Amino acid sequence: MLARVTAAPGQYPDAFVNEFKVFIAELRDFFNAAGFTSLLSEVQKSVGDENKQIIDFFLAQKSQLDSKPKPSAEDLNAVLHALTSVRAMLVGGLDAGLRNDAPEPALAMRQKWRLAEVKAEEYAFVLLSRLINAVEEQGGGPALLKAHDMAWKPCLGALVLGIRHMGLGGYSRLEAMALEAELTEWEREGGYAQRENALRLKASLERLQRLTEAYSELMLDLLPPVAQALGNALGVEAYVIQTFTEAEIRANVVFQVSKMTTLLLRACRAAAGASSWDPLVPGTAIGKLVELSELDPSVLAGFHEPVVVLLKSASGDEEVAAAGRMLKGVVLAQELPHLSHLGVRARQEKVPFAMLDDPDMVKSDVRPLLSQQVALAVTSDQVTLAKPTEAQLAAAAAAAGEQAELNKEKILASGFSTEAGGAVSKVNSPRLMSLLDCMPSLAGAKASACARLEQVSLESKGAESFQTARGCCIPFGIMEWSINQLPEQQQQQFRHLLEDSETAPVEQLDSIADQLQDIVRGLTLPEQVMGQLHTTFPPGSLLICRSSANVEDLAGMSGAGLYDSIPNVPVDRPEDVSAAVAAVWASLYTRRAILSRRAAGVPQHQACMAVLIQELLAPTYSFVLHTASPMGNDPSTAEIELAPGLGETLASGKRGSAWRIAVSKTNGNVKTLAFANFSEALYPASAVQSDQKVAGVATGSMATASMAGGMLAGVGPIGFKAGYRTGGLYSRAVAGVSRAGGSSGLSWSSLSSTDDSDSNGNGASGGAGDSGDSKHSGTLYECASRTMDYSRHALSRDPETRLSYARRIAAVAGVLERHFGGAQDVEGCFVGDLLYVVQTRPQP
Repeated sequence: MLARVTAAPGQYPDAFVNEFKVFIAELRDFFNAAGFTSLLSEVQKSVGDENKQIIDFFLAQKSQLDSKPKPSAEDLNAVLHALTSVRAMLVGGLDAGLRNDAPEPALAMRQKWRLAEVKAEEYAFVLLSRLINAVEEQGGGPALLKAHDMAWKPCLGALVLGIRHMGLGGYSRLEAMALEAELTEWEREGGYAQRENALRLKASLERLQRLTEAYSELMLDLLPPVAQALGNALGVEAYVIQTFTEAEIRANVVFQVSKMTTLLLRACRAAAGASSWDPLVPGTAIGKLVELSELDPSVLAGFHEPVVVLLKSASGDEEVAAAGRMLKGVVLAQELPHLSHLGVRARQEKVPFAMLDDPDMVKSDVRPLLSQQVALAVTSDQVTLAKPTEAQLAAAAAAAGEQAELNKEKILASGFSTEAGGAVSKVNSPRLMSLLDCMPSLAGAKASACARLEQVSLESKGAESFQTARGCCIPFGIMEWSINQLPEQQQQQFRHLLEDSETAPVEQLDSIADQLQDIVRGLTLPEQVMGQLHTTFPPGSLLICRSSANVEDLAGMSGAGLYDSIPNVPVDRPEDVSAAVAAVWASLYTRRAILSRRAAGVPQHQACMAVLIQELLAPTYSFVLHTASPMGNDPSTAEIELAPGLGETLASGKRGSAWRIAVSKTNGNVKTLAFANFSEALYPASAVQSDQKVAGVATGSMATASMAGGMLAGVGPIGFKAGYRTGGLYSRAVAGVSRAGGSSGLSWSSLSSTDDSDSNGNGASGGAGDSGDSKHSGTLYECASRTMDYSRHALSRDPETRLSYARRIAAVAGVLERHFGGAQDVEGCFVGDLLYVVQTRPQP
C-alpha cells in the first residue's frame, strides 16, 4: 500500500504521504515488536542472571519465529509462552516498587520497565492474533472437531496464556487464576470428542466469555466520558472521540482472548451436540420483538400489543405475571439456572422462555428482527425465532385469554380464596410455634411443608433417608399484633398506605411500598417470643429467617423467591433476630410482591406473613430438584441442579450454569446436561473466616487469604469441618464478622473475596433489601463469596461422583412425591455426606 501511495509523486498531498509513512512505521514496530526488543536490551542491564536468562530465551524464540515465513500455531505458542514469562518478571519487579529516595537513574530504569511491560502486552496481542489466523487457515472450529486432541493443545495453551496476561494486567486476577487452572486441567485430560468432556470445556469457555464481556462493559462505562472531555479540550474530531473506546477494547489482549474463546466454543457445542440456544419453558409465543435491559412492569405497561422480549439481563427477582398480560415470551441474553426462581415463575405462567448466551448470534439472528412480529417456538430440543406462519397466528388467537383463567383456577384449587383470605387463622397473642404444630392456616404452606418434611425424615430409611434443619415458626397474627402496638397515627398511616397499594399507578408504587416497608421494619419482636426462641436453639447458633406467607408455595401461586429470607442471624443477639424477622415481614410489601398479588387478583390486605426460623446450614453443595422434568413435564425423570455453597446461587438470577443432571426414577440412568461455571459460591462469612484462620492467613485481607488458602476444593473451604457440630450444622457465630462500625440495618451482601474492604450490601444478591433507613441497631453476619476452581471439584472431574449424588437425590424425589401427592419443586443441600431437604412446594 505504501508503494502505491508513493509510486507517482504529486498524486497525493505531501502531508498525507508523510503521515502515512509514519503510520506504516508504527504499524511495523507494533507487529514486529522492534521497540520492545530494544527496551528489553536496556532492562537486561538492571537484572540478575536468572532474569537475564528469561529475556535471552524469549529473544532467541522470537528470532526463530521471525525467520520463518509461515510459522505454525505451535511456533507462535512457544514464543507466547516465553513472552508471558518475561512479562511476569516485569510485573513482579514493578510491584516491588522503589524507595522514596531512589536516585534518578533508578527512576529512569523503572520507566523503561513500565514501557517494556506495556509493550509485552501489545506483543501478546499480536501473537494471539497471528495464532488465531493460523488456526482459522487450517479450518478453524470445524477442523478441530475432526482432529486429534493434539490439535486442540495450541489453542487451549494460547488461551491459558492469554488469561494469564489478563491477570498480569490486574484485571480480575482470582477469576483469571481459576480459569487458568480449569483450562489447564481439561487440556491435560483431553477427550474433547466425548460429549461430557466437551460439555465441561464448554462450561469453562462460557465462564471465560463472561469475563471478557465484563471487561468490555467496564471499559464502555469508564472511558467514553473521559475521552469526550479530553477530546473536546484538545479539539479532537468527534468521530475519533466516538471510536476511541471501541478501538481501545479491540487493541487489548482481552479482544483476542474473546475471539479464541468464540472459536473454541463453537467447536465444543458441536462436539457436545449442544445449541447456542438453551430452552427453559416450552411453548410458542407470538408478538412484536422488543429489547429491554430489564423486565420492568412500568416499561411493559406502555405496550398495548403482545410482545416477545429480548432481555439483556435478569436478576432473578423479576415477576413474570406482574410484567403484564402483553408479555408473551422471553429471550434472555445470558445464562440462568433452569430451576431458578425466575424459571419457576415463567413455567408457572406458561410464558415460553429461552436463553441465548452468544453475543454474535444475538447480533446476527435476533436483533435484525426487532420491532417485527415474531414467533418464539421453544421445545425440549430446539428453539426457533422467526416471522410467524399463518398457522401460528391462528393458534395464538385461539389461545388468547385461556392461560389467565387457568392460573386463577389453580389458585382457587390450591385452597386460597380471595374471600376467605387464604383460610388464615391469626393468633391473638405473641407466641412461638413449634415446627411440628405448623399448619397452612396458622403458618403458611412453606412452614407446614417443613413440618411434614420433618415427619417424613424421621420415617425415611436407607437410600431414601434425609435430614431436616431444626426449626420453629412465628405464626400469622404476630406482625399484626406488633403493628397494633404502634402509635395510632402510624397504625392509620399503615392502613391508608395498604389501601392505596391496591390501585395506585405503577409509577407511584415505589413510594408506597417503601413507606409500608419502613413501618414494618421498625417493628420489634415481642419479648415473649424472643424468650421462647432462646430455648429452641442452642447458644451460638446461626439462624435463617424465612418467609412463609399465605400467598406463596401454592399450586397456582408459587411466589418463588418473591419474599425475603435472611441468613446468618446469631440467636445470641436479640436485636439481630428482631430486625431479621421484621425484614421478612416487610418483604410482604415490596413493589414486585404487590404487583404479583395484583396480577393474581389477591387483595393486598389479605396477604399475611409468618416467619419460619431454622438453624443455618453451611452446605458443601446446594441443589434444586424438580421431581418431574420441567421440559415436557416427564414424570419418570427428575432434573437436578447443584452448585457449591449456599442455595442463593441457584435460586437467584446469578449469571452462570449449575451442574444440571437428569436421572430416571425407574432405572436410575443418569445424564449430565451441563457443568457448573458460576464464578463464585456463597458461604456464611464465619465459615470463610474459619477457612482463613486454618490457612494461617491474617483475616484483614480477603484477597490475600484467598490467594494463600487457595480456591475451594470439592468439599468446601478448608477448615470447614472445624465448624461442624453433630448433625452437620454450622453453629459457631464467629465474633468480628459483622460489618465494621456496627452500621445500622440488615445486610445480606455478597462480600467478595477479591475485595479487601467490607461490602456495603444493598441486597442485590437477593437477601435482605437495602435497609439503611432501618431504626434497628442490629447488624447481621454477612455471606462471603469465594472464587470457584471447578478443576478441584469431583462433580466436574468424576462421572461416578455425579452418578452417586444424582441417585441419592432421585431416591428422595420418590419419597417426597409419594408423601406430598405429586411432582415437587424441592430445595436442599449436602453438608458433608448428609443430605438435607429444606423446602418443598408443588411443582408448576
